[in-house]
Amino acid sequence: MKKFAELEAVQNLTWRQVITYSTLTLTTLIAATWTIATRIADSKAEYVNMRYAEIETLQNQLVELQKENVQYRKLHSKNKNITQLDSESEIKELMESESYVDPKSGLFVSISELSNSGSVYFSLNFPDGSRKYINGAKAGYGTTFENKGKKYQFVIAGVKNKKAKITVREL
Repeated sequence: MKKFAELEAVQNLTWRQVITYSTLTLTTLIAATWTIATRIADSKAEYVNMRYAEIETLQNQLVELQKENVQYRKLHSKNKNITQLDSESEIKELMESESYVDPKSGLFVSISELSNSGSVYFSLNFPDGSRKYINGAKAGYGTTFENKGKKYQFVIAGVKNKKAKITVREL
């Protein structure tokens, strides 16, 4: 087998043709390298921008939660009558498509969906016959209602492993 330089077609090339083919080959190689490098850099930049936007969103949520925390602390300091949970037995764990009726308050809770992000989609049927649909609530969500002259509070205590921990307590 002959070497590339010993081939008849290569031997018949003029210097001008050799330089032209070499330049064409080098230009193609540089263009391919530049294209690949640019695409890699663009995808990395897009990833960084996506993460930066995610960080901004989380920072905004943190600011909102801090403001809510200040409001709740002020409310808590004003209202010393808020009762604490007596025990873990007051917390009820519900999975997706499960329902619960609180015997003391008569509140009917029906969980329709638990998302992987910790959001709960559910409905509350109050003793007076009214109904409230809540979409995408997170741990800490709460609402108050009355039944037979007593005031009650419903709270989502936590969401973990596709289980929602809820509690209904008398205020």
